[in-house]
Amino acid sequence: MPIKVLVVDDDENTRISLRMALEVDGYMVQLASSAEAAMQILQGELIDAVITDLVMGQMSGLEQMSGLDLLGFLRERRMETILIIMTAYSTIESAVEAIRRGAWDYIPKPIDVAKLSLLIRQGVNNAQLRVENRVLKQQLRERFSPHNILGKSPAIQRLLSQLELIASTQATVLIQGESGTGKELIAEALYYSSCRAG
Repeated sequence: MPIKVLVVDDDENTRISLRMALEVDGYMVQLASSAEAAMQILQGELIDAVITDLVMGQMSGLEQMSGLDLLGFLRERRMETILIIMTAYSTIESAVEAIRRGAWDYIPKPIDVAKLSLLIRQGVNNAQLRVENRVLKQQLRERFSPHNILGKSPAIQRLLSQLELIASTQATVLIQGESGTGKELIAEALYYSSCRAG
């Protein structure tokens, strides 16, 4: 499935030239002339990468939302969409600040399309790995949940109650028992129920 890219810039020539160049590289590209228009697109569909100008609205003299506002929008909604800032050399410090706030990277204008394409692929791969990592951790928590331990005896019920209490602490735990009694199962259930599971 091709990577979906949203190019956000108030300059029409920049938008169109980037669309043509990125489509040659196999990306599905959409365009937005402002951060507000980009937000509407992002609310309606999944976009893998946003390439946005840092400062918009200078030509028209109108105050518009910036690339940083768009970054804040993505982070507030915990979207896995990566954001790459396009910037003139005079605003490199602002682009570095954007990275500190969670942007994937920045690229100076005029745009080196080969470098931009590489940044997009790296960023999207990184975002996919983060999602897979979260899913796998959740699956492990569910698999080793204390609720999956079978047994209705009073001893097992006491053990499960103790597991829940201990999991919320930072205490070191020693699990003892004969071979084959489920010590490893208890240890995994304790670990994946604790705050250390992440």
